[in-house]
Amino acid sequence: MSYKPSGAYAKEFVTTSPTTGAATNADSLPTATANKNGTDDGSFTLTVANIDTGRYKVTGTIPSGYVSGDVLNVTVAATVGTVAGKAVIDTQVIDSKRVGDLQDPAVATIQSGLATTAQLTSAVAPLATSADVTSAVAPLATSTALAALVTTVGAAGAGLTSVPYTGPSTATIQSGLATTSQLITATAPLATSTALTALTTAVGTPAQASTALTNATWTDTKAGYIDAAISSVSGGGGGTAPTVEEIRTEMDANSTQLAKLDATISSRSTYAGGAVASVTAPVTVGTVTDKAGYTLGATGLDLIGIGDPGIPANHTTFPKLVVATYRRFFRRVHKTPVAITTYADDNTTVRSTQVVSDDGTGTQDVGAAS
Repeated sequence: MSYKPSGAYAKEFVTTSPTTGAATNADSLPTATANKNGTDDGSFTLTVANIDTGRYKVTGTIPSGYVSGDVLNVTVAATVGTVAGKAVIDTQVIDSKRVGDLQDPAVATIQSGLATTAQLTSAVAPLATSADVTSAVAPLATSTALAALVTTVGAAGAGLTSVPYTGPSTATIQSGLATTSQLITATAPLATSTALTALTTAVGTPAQASTALTNATWTDTKAGYIDAAISSVSGGGGGTAPTVEEIRTEMDANSTQLAKLDATISSRSTYAGGAVASVTAPVTVGTVTDKAGYTLGATGLDLIGIGDPGIPANHTTFPKLVVATYRRFFRRVHKTPVAITTYADDNTTVRSTQVVSDDGTGTQDVGAAS
């Protein structure tokens, strides 16, 4: 669809709930703004009207000052469910005419521009009596060469199938190629060629494909490491290797490893897989496989805390079981004919309860703590 200056404008848009997506009217009547060539145009009055739930129309008249090629954008602003939003609902390029303004030419108008049969006949008639045309075509009627060609080829070209092929035969082509024995004779001198022998001596025997370096091994990076002549590098043929005496002197003067030999080996620990006499510094022990001779020290259990171990479900270690047993008899316990209750250190928080039952004959049953 296209619009032209002073023409009517109409467009629809919808509003929906921002939470459900259902068609919903805006909190208040939305507004529409026209923008011409990137600038809002207050002279273009647009009216917004509600058609039904969540559906609106925008109407107006294209200003007469608009010209062909002007770009029109129409934007609406609406608030639905307290959520404000904006959207471009239309973009058009103004044209001076619409398709409906164009007029189809009448058949009579089209026909008036064409030549009539009489005019065509009059234009072609001179060719029938033209001496030039007649003179040019006449020889073809009596041409023996043309008659012979028609006879040979035939009306549909069938005669071409009988025309013999005069190209060289397979045997003729093969006769011009060298035989295997001729190739062997021609290449035999290479085996004893002094020039080839000299080349092999200079560059070495070419590597076989199975042992040659591939691009994956001999990369451009590695090739770039060869950045100087070998003879120019010290120790590479142009320098002098150090003597044994020079190596010994260097080690004696600068070796950090030799400097660690600051005492006789016999003065150190004699451990070599046997028993160690004594250890005075703290030692972290891994796994002790031989526990013979080990005893618990007098204060060996003092590091085990005696704090509240919590409810019975938390009594998952031996120390907690021991502390819970201690607290059962030496901390606050409340006993009734039907239950025994233990408490935390605040003497208020219940830590465990055991149900007590009596069969009336003096026999009591105390249930598990929970």
